[in-house]
Amino acid sequence: MIYNAIKEIKKTTDNLLTGLDPHIISYWFDQIIRDVNDMVPSWLVNKINIKQDENLPMKFNIHVSKRTIRYLIQAIDQNIVSMSYSTKLYFLKIEELIELETNKLYK
Repeated sequence: MIYNAIKEIKKTTDNLLTGLDPHIISYWFDQIIRDVNDMVPSWLVNKINIKQDENLPMKFNIHVSKRTIRYLIQAIDQNIVSMSYSTKLYFLKIEELIELETNKLYK
């Protein structure tokens, strides 16, 4: 019985850790970019750029046109239901930071 509980805790911990793997985060960013490119008008396709930092693999530099921000948020919201719990928390924080920066622009 205790062995099963420990095994379940290890499984949960492993799932949380793998959800924050830089390769998984990068995969989801790629998926989100593909979705944004499908949503936006053709003249806005190249207005979003996400680049992974070489030294800090969990850091991504996001360059987004003001006109594409709402599409980026929509794409994150569409994909968030398919993400693991820790990946979902990461992207919710990304959304929060984008909204904070957007609010600064419009004040």
